[in-house]
Amino acid sequence: MTMRIGDIMTEDVMSIRMDDTLLTAHTLFKQLRFHHLLVVENGRLMGVLSDRDVLRWIGPRLDTPAETRDDIARMRKPIHQLMSREPVTVTPDTTVTYAGNLMLEQRVSCLPVVGDKGYPVGIVSWRDLLSAYVMLRNA
Repeated sequence: MTMRIGDIMTEDVMSIRMDDTLLTAHTLFKQLRFHHLLVVENGRLMGVLSDRDVLRWIGPRLDTPAETRDDIARMRKPIHQLMSREPVTVTPDTTVTYAGNLMLEQRVSCLPVVGDKGYPVGIVSWRDLLSAYVMLRNA
């Protein structure tokens, strides 16, 4: 049995706009406890922002008594300056095996899933691929 990305992807994807700020992304990551945001503009996929990207930009003093004006100003930085552009993508018909190999080759931890016209329809992470592997092995 060949499993496809459409069988395992997360369809309810959180997204953010290119002009949204680092503060917006930081707040979403803290509240919702996921690791990737798709950056979209007019419905089209423009990039990916990870929680690690955000952590690289926020200062260690943020939300502490030692917080500075620079720390606060940095939080207004727009997402388009921080995101990974031209993300590696797959379609719902891509095989899980191909997607896993692609993630390893490209050294990415998620793949946006795009439909016919390049609009995002889901996301698949390394956890999704690992879960699919375990499910197949236990079947």
